[in-house]
Amino acid sequence: MIYDRQRTALHAARPGAAILWAAALTLAVIVCPHPAALAVLCAGLPLLAWAAKVPRPVLLAAAFAIPFALIWVITNGLLVREGLTVVLRLGGVPPFGEIDVTAEALAQGGVLALRGMAALQIGLLASACVDPDRLLLGVRRIAPRAGLTGAVAMRLAPALADDGRRYADGLRCRADGGDLGGRERLLVMSATVGRAIDRADQVAAILELRGLRRSTPVAAPGARRAPWSRHDFALVTSALAVAALAVAGRLGGLVVFDPYPTFDAAPALPAVLWAAAILLVAGAPLLARRGTEPPR
Repeated sequence: MIYDRQRTALHAARPGAAILWAAALTLAVIVCPHPAALAVLCAGLPLLAWAAKVPRPVLLAAAFAIPFALIWVITNGLLVREGLTVVLRLGGVPPFGEIDVTAEALAQGGVLALRGMAALQIGLLASACVDPDRLLLGVRRIAPRAGLTGAVAMRLAPALADDGRRYADGLRCRADGGDLGGRERLLVMSATVGRAIDRADQVAAILELRGLRRSTPVAAPGARRAPWSRHDFALVTSALAVAALAVAGRLGGLVVFDPYPTFDAAPALPAVLWAAAILLVAGAPLLARRGTEPPR
């Protein structure tokens, strides 16, 4: 988790509204195949992260994704045999045969790379702004056992993998270099399992202190769920507007792009304006600064 507590509308809103907002942005990325629009979205997502006061993870994600995006473009250009505009002939390469790199295949690889980069930025933006404790509490209200199981599994799965590696290391640490006997193997396993049981007992104690022993969330008598704030309404409205723009742009032909067998794309200017409208609608709720203290 990379949650970074800040005073912004995205942090103050309930997790469901924030996730719906991020899902609407992801929908816009999925339905858009136009490279110009995707490039604008990728360039604008760090601005949304800056408005949410969490630019660092998004910028790091963009920088981290650049080499993988280049690899994606090159791989798609080498492996996809569609397209009529040949830009590079590599001749016969066993066992692949004749390899002709086409501009259409490179462009389609660029589209896939931009989509992946944008999706990664959106995911990290949501992770940095959505409180995981509040998210799990919301899941727990709907499915108490599922939320608790997910939280414990996410916490203990890496620890159990480490225990397995320590057990294997213990088996390899032998003075004589031979196999351990049954008694020695049992001692190593008991030491590893005993540590895992101790950790499980500590986790159970922590969960009990947080009130997770009960089947329903702990709340004061007569307590009610917090009402929807203006940030919740703003994010949900923004998400619905972004989703509507995404569907309208795709159905209206503003972001049409079909590289095979030759380029068939909508004009770049309408696609760029469509992407800019998506970013403006998505970023509007983030400009609010009043009442943005995240709940504790």
